[in-house]
Amino acid sequence: YWNKIHQTYNKSGLLKMNYSSFFSGIRGKSVAYDNVNKTIYAATNIGLLQYHNKRIKEIRIGKKSIYLLKIYFKNHTLYGLTTNNDLIAIDMVKNRTQWIYNSKIEGDLIQRITLINNSLFLVTSSDCLAYDLTKKSFHSIFNINSDIEVNDILLKKDTLIRSYRDWE
Repeated sequence: YWNKIHQTYNKSGLLKMNYSSFFSGIRGKSVAYDNVNKTIYAATNIGLLQYHNKRIKEIRIGKKSIYLLKIYFKNHTLYGLTTNNDLIAIDMVKNRTQWIYNSKIEGDLIQRITLINNSLFLVTSSDCLAYDLTKKSFHSIFNINSDIEVNDILLKKDTLIRSYRDWE
């Protein structure tokens, strides 16, 4: 499937590397892929776009566009970090949206999200949290103090590796 899309939208860059661009004239922020339904989702500056069966359509909540910074797809659900630093889940089968983490209610802004195995890791200004996608529950991984900025996390075997900047 990816090869057909790539051949259709294939371009050659200055570095002699091929790339595909089927969303043009917009700024992409993140992409996710539904392997079962062969659908590509793109978070962009004009909203959340879906590419399926050679067609592009905008996914909306009611009649409103959805603006996301980072997206992941798992088990028929698209998870996204909104521009308001909230975490939402969009069930693509039931066309239902659920707020998983509301920054205003929680009092702490999400800065990054990362999907590792069956958990979404949320980095806020004061915590690293794991949201279990099966159990639909949070648990705290580690606290973050104001002297540290966590840039990324990775799970290697049973060890969580974090990339951070120490401000001291």
